[in-house]
Amino acid sequence: MPRYSQADILLLIVNGPDKGDWAPTSGFEGWSEDKSDFVCYWEGIDCDSLTESTVEAIFIPNKNVTGFIPSELGLLKSLRKVSMPGNYFRGPIPPELASLPNLEELNLSSNRLVGPLPIFSSSKLRKLELQENQLTGTIDEKFGRRHNLIQELNLAQNYISGSLPRSIGEMKKLDSLSLSRNQMTGAIPKELEQLHNIRFIYLDKNHFVGTIPAGLADLPNLEYLWIQDNMFSGTLPAAFSDVPKLTDFYIDGNKLTGNIPEAICQKGLNQDFSGESGNTDSMDCDDLACGVGSKSDDGIGPCTLCPSGQTAPYIGWDKECIDTDEIALLDTIYKKTSEGGWTETWNLDDLHCHLPGVTCDDLGHVAEINVKGFGLIGTIPEEIGFFKYLKKLDVSDNLLSGYLPSDLRFAPLEKLDVSGNKLKGVVPLMLCMKPGINDNGVSSSGDNCHHIACPIGYYNPAGSIGDKHKCSPCLGGGGDYLGSKSCGQSFGWGVVSSGRAFGIFLGFFLLTIVVVVVVQYIAKKVKNRKKSSDTLEFERVSDAEIS
Repeated sequence: MPRYSQADILLLIVNGPDKGDWAPTSGFEGWSEDKSDFVCYWEGIDCDSLTESTVEAIFIPNKNVTGFIPSELGLLKSLRKVSMPGNYFRGPIPPELASLPNLEELNLSSNRLVGPLPIFSSSKLRKLELQENQLTGTIDEKFGRRHNLIQELNLAQNYISGSLPRSIGEMKKLDSLSLSRNQMTGAIPKELEQLHNIRFIYLDKNHFVGTIPAGLADLPNLEYLWIQDNMFSGTLPAAFSDVPKLTDFYIDGNKLTGNIPEAICQKGLNQDFSGESGNTDSMDCDDLACGVGSKSDDGIGPCTLCPSGQTAPYIGWDKECIDTDEIALLDTIYKKTSEGGWTETWNLDDLHCHLPGVTCDDLGHVAEINVKGFGLIGTIPEEIGFFKYLKKLDVSDNLLSGYLPSDLRFAPLEKLDVSGNKLKGVVPLMLCMKPGINDNGVSSSGDNCHHIACPIGYYNPAGSIGDKHKCSPCLGGGGDYLGSKSCGQSFGWGVVSSGRAFGIFLGFFLLTIVVVVVVQYIAKKVKNRKKSSDTLEFERVSDAEIS
């Protein structure tokens, strides 16, 4: 590796080979090779106060810098602060940068960074701002243990997945947590309730499930709690009316049932949105979220009651009211899942009880829907949960993706099969708690959620536990979806393991090479024989002419 001076490394940020036609303009006073001996006087560079010779901080905000972040920054072991937001950096965050041992603040927000969220080495990290990029991956399970001094964590507007690690409870100094607009799943860990210094929690627009922990109402300094547009279920804990400093509390766009406690409605929350600043007498529950049976475009007042025969089943409903007529529900299911064409089509002009896979009871109510292997594509429609007499639902062995809707708990289901699809996330808690479904609460075999579907990373020939089989872990990898029937991957000809799939691919690849080599060899031999034959014929003709 070539030896770099501090100036050489810093100049790679603005003059690297990947910068194209971009060149630094304003905001880079002193940045040149001619002034490499005065790097500590360059604009945006701070050095140590003792010797004034070692670079400790880089500040380059909103300078339209392009290209990749140079990995050579990892050579500046004394770096404590790196702030380069609002630029056009692309590519991954270099692991060399993430490995800096003394890093206290890193701000790379509002760039075009991709790749997985790296593991940061510094135990001194206090601020990590990576919002508004395109980062993927999960938050490492030991993140909170390694970074227990962190005060601000902002990963909003990325593609972070997975659950919030329990180690977050060790970040006792955390003031602000922002994970908005990601793809995170799972329940809120109870350890979040231990962060007594936290003021701002933004978890909105993810796929979090479970109930809202009442223990969050015990956080004495909590001011903002944004949990809208997730899949939280259950009821809203009345204890939030006692949070002394709470001013912003957004809960719309979830799957919360029941009523909003009146004490919370009278607390004067969300005034920055409602425009009722300081006037708590005029506040009503619609300022927090529309009540069950009403809706609005954003789930917050002014709200409109649903027409007769339709429903808005949750607090803060921001969609069209659901038509609960059975034919309308069947039509919705078909339209939402038939993009690729079902193997058995539904014609809603026919009697609905005669549709393929539909069975009605003696009174003509839909009691069973079995569309196993019909070629359904899309997500499982939440409307299925509003069949009032549905006892059996089988949507197994299709191409359904997305998340398992907790709405299914409203139907009087006794049997449910969602196996053999591409579902992600976890089984919603309220569905796990539903008694009677797949012998839930009757059988003593295993976790209640496993009665609905085996979790990701596990499998069962039936996709859920029964009397004969439990959900077994995929020790060699696989089981990538809820309700996996094996640890393999499904191809057109069936299910094969990951290792076997690679073996098949490698076999075909080697066979192709052998065939190509053999064909080339035969072609060469034929060509040589033809050439030899032509030469021999020429020689014969020549001999004849001579004689």
